[in-house]
Amino acid sequence: MENAVNMANGSLPGILQSLGLSTLIERFERERIDHEMINTLSDGELTRLGVATIGDRHRLRRRCTEETEKQQINQITESSSSSSGSEVLARQVVLERSRLFSYSTGNRQRGKGKRKQTVRGVTHTFLCLANKDQNNIPSTAEKEILYNAGLGKKRIRLNKDDNEQAVIDKIMSSEIDAETKETVGFPDLKEVGGFELLRSSQNCRNLKLIDCRWNANDLQRNCNAQATIYIRPIQRDLSTKSKKIVSEFNSVKAMCEICQVEYPILELREHVDICTGGRINESNEAMRTEDDSSLNNIHTIHTDVSLNEMPEVFQVPPESVPNEEVNSLNNIHILPTDVSINEIPDVFQDPFETLGLYNAVDIVNLVVNFCKDNIITDPVEILKKLQKEMVKGRPLDIEDITESNEGETNYIMVDRSNLLETAFDEVKAIPSSNLRLTLEVQFYNETAVDYGGPRKEFFRLIMMEIKDKYFDHGFRELLHEDYEVIGKIFALSILQNGKIPTFLEPDAIQGIFSEATDNPCISSLRIGLESLGLYTICMKLPSFVYLFQKASKPLTFRMLTTILKPQFSSEGSNKNTVEKKVYAAFLRYLREVASGRRDHVSVGSVLQFVTGADEEPVLGFKIAPSIHFPEVQISFLPTANTCINCLQLPCPQPTLDANLPEDSKLFEIYDYAFANSYYGLR
Repeated sequence: MENAVNMANGSLPGILQSLGLSTLIERFERERIDHEMINTLSDGELTRLGVATIGDRHRLRRRCTEETEKQQINQITESSSSSSGSEVLARQVVLERSRLFSYSTGNRQRGKGKRKQTVRGVTHTFLCLANKDQNNIPSTAEKEILYNAGLGKKRIRLNKDDNEQAVIDKIMSSEIDAETKETVGFPDLKEVGGFELLRSSQNCRNLKLIDCRWNANDLQRNCNAQATIYIRPIQRDLSTKSKKIVSEFNSVKAMCEICQVEYPILELREHVDICTGGRINESNEAMRTEDDSSLNNIHTIHTDVSLNEMPEVFQVPPESVPNEEVNSLNNIHILPTDVSINEIPDVFQDPFETLGLYNAVDIVNLVVNFCKDNIITDPVEILKKLQKEMVKGRPLDIEDITESNEGETNYIMVDRSNLLETAFDEVKAIPSSNLRLTLEVQFYNETAVDYGGPRKEFFRLIMMEIKDKYFDHGFRELLHEDYEVIGKIFALSILQNGKIPTFLEPDAIQGIFSEATDNPCISSLRIGLESLGLYTICMKLPSFVYLFQKASKPLTFRMLTTILKPQFSSEGSNKNTVEKKVYAAFLRYLREVASGRRDHVSVGSVLQFVTGADEEPVLGFKIAPSIHFPEVQISFLPTANTCINCLQLPCPQPTLDANLPEDSKLFEIYDYAFANSYYGLR
């Protein structure tokens, strides 16, 4: 009855119900969307609200337009009793002309008589370089420096009618964004004597000038909206001094023991060097107390102090720490190794985590103690705990498609045709202190944004190449230096839901995770693994080594169909009947694949096409893989969104004369799709 009332009233819930989109009613209500606003929404906004197919978007706009026209006709009819015949006729003529020549009648605002104007435009990503002579894409380390100097990536929206001067003004804008509290543009460019715009060359890291006018239209035609536009100063270099430390951490201070003045904690070391002349000598030895371990230590927590006894403010006066208990390492802080994570009070935990002062060794010690305290020996459970504590920044995978996935990442660009060299260069460039951040992977000349899928694909491919070159014929001692970056890639892949290196021989595993070795390859590999604490975890929790054992169960037809769940339309509908026919054909295809009758395509190829991984990850998928059935638009070529693990199998429109191609032709189309691993080119 309620649905009938909604439809009778012409409300948006009723319209969605009549189009079979009732599951989206709650989303539209949450975003406060009514039927008069539908025609002002872009295709991207409607897709985000759940109206995924082109047909549904057109039908929704048409129905909302019709409902708006009905309401206007009713208003004219109601007012006809108090208006002259000529006025009524005039209104009807205007309404009819609007209906015939404007698809967006519903855009009119009640009580104003003017159509709601929307400014069309495009948003580009800009990154400002500091060096006036730089000719290539900055490395990950350089990008971090640029970001801290306020020159990192920024999304700047250009309106369609922006001329060159308007574009330049927006690029140099000093306006503060209300959400990020940062400048919209790069105001430092006003002082460098001019700048130029560049873009990356195809399949390489070189930069070249953008050879077009800088108005919004020309930039849109010549630059992909998803690509980065680089800004390079012409006459003077820009400063790369960090602007973020004071603004983000100025509330956390400590007192200099020499001049008794408080300074932001991340500026204290630099001040101490200046205050003491940059050295510790006999003339200032008197300034140091007997109980002070080193001026290089800001805070040291000795191992027999309970965290519950610590003051609310986490600064520890040096005189409260006995000299014999102070660790002499030059760490910013040292956590006790016998303290469980659950025992750390929030008042202590949060400030240090905010400052990023937990290093890999601290995290591993805490995880080891937690697992021992709770008698956890399952390697999967250990990995889950380690991943939770170690990996920081943007979430590894999308968990809710209705929410944006934001956060800091390590951004790398790699070339499929030269994967080892480009991947090694990029991983080497990541500072050790940043390895805990989520990895974001971009393949050369591919347009997909990495929210989990491209990263899994990268780990899968790099593991294959590392296996072929560095392990299939034993350790390559002449290339022993490469094994350190290989260890880092192993650690990143294990911790970030990538492929685990199960191709190692038992003797190699035993050699890697033993006490001593004279093999330089193993020594380098251990250093790489230990960059994220993996070597220590394996030594202190030996059951964790079982993750490196070869998988005993290969992926099968039954396992794949269990993982990939079809999402059918409601039972009894024509669309449901057609979808089941498509799914039945897909199952016939999978049986041929599983039996080896489809060249170059395996069961793992299909799963890899959908998720980016050719086997189910140890920790599973955040979003269960699924199959959807959009109506065919151009061809029956399958597509996939690896970040949400969604396979789309096009199906005919549910009409009497709609038919699938013959199996032989359909399976050739499927072969072409599942043998292709490129992003943005499917």
